Amino acid sequence: MKKLVDFAKAHVLKLTGFRVSFMITLGILIAYIFQVGLFERLELLTYDTRLKQRKKVDVGHEAVLAAIDEQSLKEIGRFPWPRNKMAQVIDKLEALGAKVIGLDMIWAERDSSSKILDEFVPYFSDPFLIRKAKEADRDVILADTLKKYENVVLGYFFDAESPQDPAEFKESLDMMAASRIPTLLVKQGSPKQSGIAYEGVVPNLKLFSQNSRFFGHFNMDNDIEDGKLRWYTLVARAGDEYYPSLGLQMAGVLMDATLGLEMDESGLAKVHLYKKGTLEPLHTIPVDPEGRMLINYVGKAESFDHMSIADIVADRVKREDVEGKAVIVGATATGLYDLRVTPLDEKFPGTEVHLNVISNILHNDYLKRPHWYRLMDMGVIVLAGLVLGNILVRLSAVWGFVILIPLLTAYYIAIVQVFIRQGYWISMAYPMGCMVIVFLGVTVYRYVSEEKEKKKIKGAFQSYLDPAVVSKVTENPDMLKLGGERLEMTVLFSDVRDFTSISEKLTPEALVHLLNVYLSPMTDILFKHSGTLDKYMGDAIMAFYGAPIHYPDHAAKACDTALEMLQKLRELQAQWEKEGLPKINIGIGLNTGPMSVGNMGSNTRFNYTVMGDAVNLGSRLEGTNKNYGTQIIISESTYAQVKDNYIYRELDFVRVKGKKEPIRIYELLSKKDGATHTFDFIGEFQKALGLYRAQQFEDAIKSFERVLKDRPEDKPSTIYIQRSQDLMKQPPPDPWDGVYVFTTK
Repeated sequence: MKKLVDFAKAHVLKLTGFRVSFMITLGILIAYIFQVGLFERLELLTYDTRLKQRKKVDVGHEAVLAAIDEQSLKEIGRFPWPRNKMAQVIDKLEALGAKVIGLDMIWAERDSSSKILDEFVPYFSDPFLIRKAKEADRDVILADTLKKYENVVLGYFFDAESPQDPAEFKESLDMMAASRIPTLLVKQGSPKQSGIAYEGVVPNLKLFSQNSRFFGHFNMDNDIEDGKLRWYTLVARAGDEYYPSLGLQMAGVLMDATLGLEMDESGLAKVHLYKKGTLEPLHTIPVDPEGRMLINYVGKAESFDHMSIADIVADRVKREDVEGKAVIVGATATGLYDLRVTPLDEKFPGTEVHLNVISNILHNDYLKRPHWYRLMDMGVIVLAGLVLGNILVRLSAVWGFVILIPLLTAYYIAIVQVFIRQGYWISMAYPMGCMVIVFLGVTVYRYVSEEKEKKKIKGAFQSYLDPAVVSKVTENPDMLKLGGERLEMTVLFSDVRDFTSISEKLTPEALVHLLNVYLSPMTDILFKHSGTLDKYMGDAIMAFYGAPIHYPDHAAKACDTALEMLQKLRELQAQWEKEGLPKINIGIGLNTGPMSVGNMGSNTRFNYTVMGDAVNLGSRLEGTNKNYGTQIIISESTYAQVKDNYIYRELDFVRVKGKKEPIRIYELLSKKDGATHTFDFIGEFQKALGLYRAQQFEDAIKSFERVLKDRPEDKPSTIYIQRSQDLMKQPPPDPWDGVYVFTTK
């Protein structure tokens, strides 16, 4: 017994660190076999990285897109278009020499006008009317067009969610029997059936299917781990038969080839394109047992040539842009197209996926996940985990890290090169994850077992961000990067009038006290109305509304802030008078418009702020208060959003310094539901302003004087009286727009 204990101490216990590495390796191996979600996500991430690092893929010009784009909707009309219009598109493409036309759409129901004919034609007795009705049937027109050409591939969709009645399902498939793919090569031991099986289909109308020769489904399934589209269902199974995708069928027609399948022990293995009438292979496409191929994306959206259908219909497309090519007709207009997320682009039209597949086939440029990759992956996991574990138990953590980094780097480079040069997708996340976790596990174990006392390191972070900004950053960490987004918002600028002269009368301590007493409640009011404080500029405040949390009533919230600031200022003025402090006034400018909001600055120091012409105009309006003796001036864009709920008067039609276009400015006076005083002078002022702009200056002066009689301190009226007198002496040019130009800020 003693010898057994001594052996255990000398060998088994000595290898405890190795046992940790063994258990970790075994756990990773089990995770690989059962495809644990975390590792699968990491693997897909490494795949996307490799895809971006690979050599530039040849786009070619053999396949193009005839796009139902915004221009087409504008010129032709709202989609869906009448079927005779689609027939016209096909005729135009045929006339331009298209080799094959693929229709990435389904016509499963009768055209609206055709439905009307269906209701009335049975009541016609005149053969002439019946014949004319048939000629006017848009579905018949399209069917005749499809029958006329033998190079049109009709799209359809297999429904995985709603199984059909078997008889109905068979009838739908029989209409597309011409496109079935025969299994020509079957190795011994192959399963009888393979591939993604469907029990429901959404076909085109029988009228169209009976007049078409080629069909292709456009089923695509995103990866469930992250929703990205990496695999393309090249072949789908329904019962015992196999059906090609739209991209595969179009490639076959373009190459004048027939299609065939090859099966091995795992299931579907290859799709062959044979020279028509022979078994001479032109191309061989690798697929997985489910009949899917990896999409070798040539780039982001719009990497292929696009043609607007509006240009095709209007004969604005050159023949050389279409002749001899594969043309897919599909939608790219916003709200119409099938939006996909791909490894290279988060907004990718589904129609362009077919173009990528056609290009891959024509250029024989495939990405492959060979059948032997799983055995290789498991071997690398076991080898990496056990060998590295055996090394780590003999080294310190620092030296273990020194060994780990070159191993990870070497494996990464090797796998990336295999992908770039050979197109093989070999797992990266599991083997590299095994190495990292083994290192961490052994290091932690050594640290726990060898160190009896641990130091606990605590860190604390202080936030200097507004809570709303922190919440936004939590939802979107990319906010910490430089840059921003463009939003319609409202900006507020406020400034203390004659602050320099006030500061000269106070000691530094009294000045700081005055500013604190003023800025604190003003900031509280700003936050109360969901504003975001941009910065203090001495006595000035800059704030904006509508970010980082966007809300539609940002202009109203800014107006409420400005009015409440004035109300609070009146309370402060009474307090300062008692304390013997100077009485201060403020001016506030508001403007609404598109602004860039986000982090601006350098990579190490930045501020969350707004920028743009709309911001600059808000600053100009704040300063404009000095000219008119007002306290709140809003722009016409702000006025347009709040005019129904506030009391205001139009001040002027001006061109501020730095702006080419004139704008109307308004004085904000009160909120309608909370008004405590009347503003009877507004009507008379607006009347006077109308007379002034009509160049009736004498009458305008009289009207402005009536305003001054009720409101002696009204500086805008005084200004207009002086302007009217000046213009009477020196009349304005004809025509006169009434714009007043400011030459200073």
